Amino acid sequence: MTDPHLDELREALAPAGAVRARAMFGGAGLYLEDVFFGLVADGELYFRVDDASRPEYEAAGSAPFQPFQGKAPMGTYWRVPDRVQSEPRELRAWTRRALEAARAARKSKPPRATSRRAPKDATDPTMSILRMRIPNVGPAARRWMREVGVATRGDLERRGSVATFRAVRANGRRASVNLLYALEGALLGLRGDLLPEVVRANLRERAGL
Repeated sequence: MTDPHLDELREALAPAGAVRARAMFGGAGLYLEDVFFGLVADGELYFRVDDASRPEYEAAGSAPFQPFQGKAPMGTYWRVPDRVQSEPRELRAWTRRALEAARAARKSKPPRATSRRAPKDATDPTMSILRMRIPNVGPAARRWMREVGVATRGDLERRGSVATFRAVRANGRRASVNLLYALEGALLGLRGDLLPEVVRANLRERAGL
């Protein structure tokens, strides 16, 4: 994704590693070492928190990410205070804590009996959409994606799940909402049927469903 704010963020965090951005929530999910540690939405930066780091955000007067007005916020992601964002060294320290929280949360999830280990090149942007692991998406839907110019994982990351889904439908294909969930899940490294309802609702709203 190309965005001036994201470019500045990548530059500030460069000493910590290469930050990748993937379209989600109408904004971008932030990944470092393939760990989803933060997101940018409506021009605001949010980091993953845990019980140890949350008090720092509360003390700074921050607030959790709220994708929908009037509904419960996502308490695991909190807005990064302006003073932290303006100081690269402190921002990197908060990033490390966000990474630790994200890794700990991922390790704490019990493995699914039916899960399979993703191939090592699962995040390769040049991987063909025909070979990309997208559970519950068959050959026909993958051909539909190629018809609208989404031929690789990189194409899907740049366009995002919602825009890809809408393009497929606009091309005359009768894609169900499950394709939308599956595409977002693939970008997040999850099965589409395991996405939280708050994420599904956000996707439906952005897709006009």
